[in-house]
Amino acid sequence: MTKLAGVLCCLAVSIGARTAAAQQPVERLAYDDCYVDYWSDEPQLWCHIVVANPDGSSAVSVAEGIDLSWSPDGSKLALSGGPQRDDIFVLELNDGTLTNLTNDPAPDTEPAWSPDGAKIAFTSTRTGTSELFVMKPDGSGLTQVTHEVGFVGQPTWSPDGARLAFDCAVVAGNLDICSMAADGTDLVRLTDDPAWDSGAAYSPDGTRIAFATGRYGLTERTAVMNADGSAVSPMGDGVGAVRPAWSLDGSRFAGAVVTHVCEADGHLCYDTVYVGNADGTHFHIVAGGSNPSWTRRTDTPRPFARFHYACTALSCTFDGSPSWDLGSPITSYAWDFGDGATGDGASASHTFADPGPHTVTLTVTDEAALTGAQSQTVVVAANVPPVASFTATCSGLFCDFDPLSSSDADGWIAGFSWDFGDGTTQGAQGQGLYVLRHYYPASGSYTVTLTITDGLGATGTQSQVVTVGNRPPVAAFTSTCSGLTAASTRPRPTIPTARSRATPGPSATGRRPRA
Repeated sequence: MTKLAGVLCCLAVSIGARTAAAQQPVERLAYDDCYVDYWSDEPQLWCHIVVANPDGSSAVSVAEGIDLSWSPDGSKLALSGGPQRDDIFVLELNDGTLTNLTNDPAPDTEPAWSPDGAKIAFTSTRTGTSELFVMKPDGSGLTQVTHEVGFVGQPTWSPDGARLAFDCAVVAGNLDICSMAADGTDLVRLTDDPAWDSGAAYSPDGTRIAFATGRYGLTERTAVMNADGSAVSPMGDGVGAVRPAWSLDGSRFAGAVVTHVCEADGHLCYDTVYVGNADGTHFHIVAGGSNPSWTRRTDTPRPFARFHYACTALSCTFDGSPSWDLGSPITSYAWDFGDGATGDGASASHTFADPGPHTVTLTVTDEAALTGAQSQTVVVAANVPPVASFTATCSGLFCDFDPLSSSDADGWIAGFSWDFGDGTTQGAQGQGLYVLRHYYPASGSYTVTLTITDGLGATGTQSQVVTVGNRPPVAAFTSTCSGLTAASTRPRPTIPTARSRATPGPSATGRRPRA
């Protein structure tokens, strides 16, 4: 199963207060929103967790990750991260706290929360082979429950919490559905077909199991069987999915189609989530994504504030659009920049008067008057002017000026200008530095000044005195004597052309010298 290629991002903890009374239960559908970006030199896979209404509306991205599982009360999500952080995490949706439960060098993936909320099952290769483990929601009480069954993965609990169903390879090379007691005893191979079977999901009453299969000649097809493995039949008319999921009342069904949907320009591809009736009818696509999971919340969650920022010298831009609210839309964004200044709106800009650390706080408010806030320490520093530096190499009336040793420690060089000391200048903005050749009309000493400008308008200057002089011709000859006859040869003098020449350097081109 494809894993996230990317690093799990850090979620800042939000603080806020709930002021609204408990509401009626609200059904939610969460799924992995993964896509492949083919614009990179190597295709990149990006995934994050999305929570939405069952019809796909009010979708909110809550974390980067994959393989999600709801806690029974809908207040938390268990998920796993990417290849650099393949651990099991729990995201607290009420305050945004993200906790690493496993923190093991080996990959820990595919968490599954037990119906009573007391345990989380997951897949791990920490023993050298793929096995199932069970732990408490705080990461304690780790127990291995499978032992050399063959490949195992995608665990799921029966509604009463007594059994675990999972992918297994009891026979090498043949992927099937197995079931066992929650303590690891009573292992049963539920399917035994030459085609692959994967991604079991118990019905809410525990009598049936839905799963994806390749046994009907399609890439994937959803099938249903009794909980003991009997009476296998396809669901509906050609319904295909991986990781199928029942709604909590058993009336609806969700799944993901693995056939990639691509944008018109062909660079962005993703899977699709669909929802339909449990009898296999009236299925329709609701979102791009995979691995759907249902839950029902009995309270109104408050908004979660989150923001990113970028600074150049003392000026910063702030983006509060990553904030989200599962209860109702966010209606206002209030910024406190920590220096007495404030702002509003989903995005804001601010220039600090002094360098150093500043505590910036974003407070968001939703339609229900619930609030959430996040604070971050933003460190700014004054712009450091660029350093101008050049060398001069002269021959006759020509000088080559090399400014490539110039630098800007905290930004970039946006422009330059030369004063050659003979009344002529040359410069450019938005162009890189390059080696320049200049011709002086007469012998003498000249003060040459280079001024460079950085992206924020600060300048740096260096001056040097260069001495040039016309080279007198060199008389030279050779003689060859034979008797009374003498012959001589002389070289042809080279006379320079009176014009400046630019020798190209990095990021720029000069005029080609005329021979």
